[in-house]
Amino acid sequence: MNSRNRILVYLLVAGGVTSLFDPYFEITDYYEIYYASTTILILGLIFAWYHVDSDNEGYQRSIWMDVFILAIAIVAIPVYLFVSRGARRGISAVGYLLLYMLVLLMIIFVGFSVGLYLFQPNAF
Repeated sequence: MNSRNRILVYLLVAGGVTSLFDPYFEITDYYEIYYASTTILILGLIFAWYHVDSDNEGYQRSIWMDVFILAIAIVAIPVYLFVSRGARRGISAVGYLLLYMLVLLMIIFVGFSVGLYLFQPNAF
């Protein structure tokens, strides 16, 4: 498994684990700290993927694209995929991105549901 795919797997695992503990931290005083730390973790993984992918694709990163990725990743990643790969491969890459996002959302939903059942059983 190459570095890009490994980071994508880490992102899926991080999404599942953080959503699992989300219901627990919602009822504590530490939710803001938990939310900030999970946001930093997810953004760090996204940026790591972008860094490795741009090296593999031979794309010259600019400071503006770096800031764009960190500030609004949901918009910046598809833009990056088109810019770094061209139109034909960019469309294919965005399709894979949408499929990946669907899988990630399903993992987050399952993790949150299990966490809700474990940590807030009265919610059911």
